[in-house]
Amino acid sequence: QTDGESLLMPSLEWAADGLSAVVPPVAARNVFYGGCPDADAAAAAAHLCAEPAVPVMTPIRVTETRFGRIPRVYVECCEDRAVSPSLQRAMYAATPCARVVSLATDHSPFYSKPDELAATLLSLSQ
Repeated sequence: QTDGESLLMPSLEWAADGLSAVVPPVAARNVFYGGCPDADAAAAAAHLCAEPAVPVMTPIRVTETRFGRIPRVYVECCEDRAVSPSLQRAMYAATPCARVVSLATDHSPFYSKPDELAATLLSLSQ
């Protein structure tokens, strides 16, 4: 909600009860799949469904004992329009990671640059 650069919040269609929301396929292309081939973006958008709002809006508590001891790597999507690069930087600054890997991709690198994402993930496992 604080990400003024994101296209996500203005694109949401809320259920009448306000408990779930969905990004309609017509908006999903710009929000999630900007770097994807048209056919992939359309196929992916066709599978989007409403998601509950409560889990996203419920604060969580993490501890150094548990969460803090897990090594983390952040894959930054530099062309993301759902979670802006500036919000991504704030997120990984607030929860430091052992490493940040930047990809010139949209929110969905598994569609837009799957080979680059796979190579990046494989390199991190070695």
